Amino acid sequence: MKKILAALLGLAALDGIASAQTSSARIAYDVCYPIDWDYVCNIVAGESIVVSAPGQFSVSGPKWSPDGSRVAFVAGDILVVNLADGVIANLTNHLGGASPAWSPDGGEIAFTSNRDGLTELYVMHADGSSVRRLTDHVGFNGRPAWSPDSSRVALGCELEIGNQDICAINADGSGLVRLTADPARDYGAVFTSGRLAFVTERFGPETIAVLDDEGTVRGVSEGTDPAWSPDGTRIAFTNRGDVFAVAATGGAALNLTNDALGYYGPVWSPDGGAVAFGGTSIVEYYGTCYFGGGAHNADDFCVPMFGVYVANADGSAFNLLALGGNPDWFAFPPGRPVAAFTHQCSGSACEFDGSGSSDADGTIASHAWQFGDGSDGSGPTPHHVYAIGDRYVVTLTVTDDTGTTAALNVTIDANTPPVAALSAACIGPTCTFDASASADPDGTIAAYALSFGDGYSADFTTSLTTSHTYATGTFTATLSVRDNGGAVDVRTTTVTVTNRLPVATFTYACSAFTCGFDASGAADIDGTIQYYGWTFGDGSGAGGATTSHRYAAAGTYVVTLTVVDNSGETSVASRTLSVADVPPVARTMHVGDLDLVGASQQTAWTAVVTVTIHDGDHTPLMGATVSGSWSNGPTGSCTTNGVGQCLLSNAAIPKKIGSITFTAVETTHPTALYRSADNHDPDGDSTGTTVRVRKP
Repeated sequence: MKKILAALLGLAALDGIASAQTSSARIAYDVCYPIDWDYVCNIVAGESIVVSAPGQFSVSGPKWSPDGSRVAFVAGDILVVNLADGVIANLTNHLGGASPAWSPDGGEIAFTSNRDGLTELYVMHADGSSVRRLTDHVGFNGRPAWSPDSSRVALGCELEIGNQDICAINADGSGLVRLTADPARDYGAVFTSGRLAFVTERFGPETIAVLDDEGTVRGVSEGTDPAWSPDGTRIAFTNRGDVFAVAATGGAALNLTNDALGYYGPVWSPDGGAVAFGGTSIVEYYGTCYFGGGAHNADDFCVPMFGVYVANADGSAFNLLALGGNPDWFAFPPGRPVAAFTHQCSGSACEFDGSGSSDADGTIASHAWQFGDGSDGSGPTPHHVYAIGDRYVVTLTVTDDTGTTAALNVTIDANTPPVAALSAACIGPTCTFDASASADPDGTIAAYALSFGDGYSADFTTSLTTSHTYATGTFTATLSVRDNGGAVDVRTTTVTVTNRLPVATFTYACSAFTCGFDASGAADIDGTIQYYGWTFGDGSGAGGATTSHRYAAAGTYVVTLTVVDNSGETSVASRTLSVADVPPVARTMHVGDLDLVGASQQTAWTAVVTVTIHDGDHTPLMGATVSGSWSNGPTGSCTTNGVGQCLLSNAAIPKKIGSITFTAVETTHPTALYRSADNHDPDGDSTGTTVRVRKP
């Protein structure tokens, strides 16, 4: 058994949804929606959320007990919630079950299960004890339907292969009777006094038919999903996307919806004046949705939401009651009083009025209240002050002059909203926000959320102060606080940020055709420099605070440095430099061959390459210094020997690295000018500039 306090979301207050009428206050339904990257599923009974659970404990299909004190529902197993205290009992205990149906006397629950292999019909006591399997390979199908005297259950059966009929069986499993035997398919039976309504195909398309106590079958109207009115004179049903009502004797059916958008599961109000039903068309989408393409996070939820509807039985006042599905309307049993109350709260002080409770065949003798915080009261109009503002489930139990009781649970908000407070102080583009002055006069603040106004946000998970750096401009920051009772308050503050530009400056020094550049003196007084970009005046460029460049020819060049700070602001500096001619060289040089020498492996491995330098006539050149870099980070250099070759190695390479590359970057010689464009490799195992070495 488990006690769940529900009230994460009050769906009846959603914009665009009609307020529940007094007559619909005893409708139960289920609804699931995404929240915090998970699903929450509720069972709503009357005006209260009586079960609220995450998606892995999804709930559906609520069914009122005949006395209105409990609701059965499906959550993998069949469970029952006691509305007086919110306690939930698991009746089937991990053996599964579906389609729970209360017997009219409230003592039994029929359900379906495949626990023994095939799907069969079972019955158990309302407390989950004495589970009995009623059917055994009778081709059971559909949902169970009790007779008014709780003695029998109607069911779909297939005693002959391919011939689906309506059968009935006693509650103890005896006396299986085949009620229909036409070769056409019959299914979906529901009882009223002395009669069954069901769906048949014996008259052509699916038709609502009535089987009376004399065994006569009469077609009533084309349709499916029949439901008897409380007095047994009319049948509600669905057909071609709409909900209809028709006299049980037949005749013209009245369309209650007239839009063909798709509805199911009609149920009658206790007085027969209205019908509730679920819808199959999407009312709205919940979560973050992307229509027409566009990038989005794979974790985003976009959930279609459906509706529970109510219409008067004369076809008027058709409206959306709530987001959800599978409605069930509680019908008060004869002779039982009706509990009803209103409430008015100012903060945590509430006035309750139960004088609207009634008893059709007598008088209300007493009113007993449970206020949901452990305290109770009596009388028709009590006053109660809660110690802590919150959402509470209040229960009124009335007793009539014969000692018969009835109860009503309503979830109320006895809560003074919190007060959000937000201050901001800025230094340059960085502003510090403080929400610590926020407070809740009758409880605690449960959550803070701050939007900075530029597309970024924070949730104050570890501190009630946080900082944010803006680009230049004016921004409105918004703080939302939610208290322990779910009430929300919002405050905004406007900040104007003027960002001081960074300062771009650099120095340089040249040796022959090679120049070094240093921008370490560039600065941002109210932030940091995030990017350095160089153009060298000869069509090339580079990045980084320091860099070097080798010009191909003497001349005058304009070098430009661009810096960008952490707010996206830019500053530029340019300088003109001259590159002088260098003494003429005897010849040019280039890489004439670049080969893998080998690789060895023990606990790590070593890569070795050989570089051959040629002059312009492809003659090996001695005394050339070759510099290069390895793709895993190290650099190295070597000087060529008499045959123009030298070796470079890279040791202690981790075994998890399968291969690396070596790239010849620069070659110098006293009498030769390096021309990388002439690099080549006659045997084709490198580009002449880069060679790959693989782990042995």
